[in-house]
Amino acid sequence: MGNQIWVAVLCHGNWGKELIEDIKKLFGLKNKFLVFPLLPNMSVEEYREEVEKVLKVAPQNTILISDLYGGTTSNTAIYLGIKYNLNAISGLSFSVILEIDKEEKVEKILEVLFLKQNKNVICVNLIEEFKKI
Repeated sequence: MGNQIWVAVLCHGNWGKELIEDIKKLFGLKNKFLVFPLLPNMSVEEYREEVEKVLKVAPQNTILISDLYGGTTSNTAIYLGIKYNLNAISGLSFSVILEIDKEEKVEKILEVLFLKQNKNVICVNLIEEFKKI
């Protein structure tokens, strides 16, 4: 797929991998979801380097999504989002993955996710929040 969106999923442990695998089995996924589990034996630097290896070759429309706002995964997403000029959000969930996968343009995905903050889908624009500090 030429206009496939890449989504880097940054999460604590393997639950993000299981989440993506389950959604693929149940619904299929048209976009490319790359899962980066932060494991207990990894340093922050090792984790960041692992994610960055992929981002160096990722398309400009790649989205970074983390599981825990304020944790290592979201801090990594902020750092790499700024470095590579990518969108970084927090709020990994089943419904967020489905929302991301049904849209074809990154701008529309972000619009939909942030408009639904007062409903069931809750996402934080990590880069915008970081700029407020």
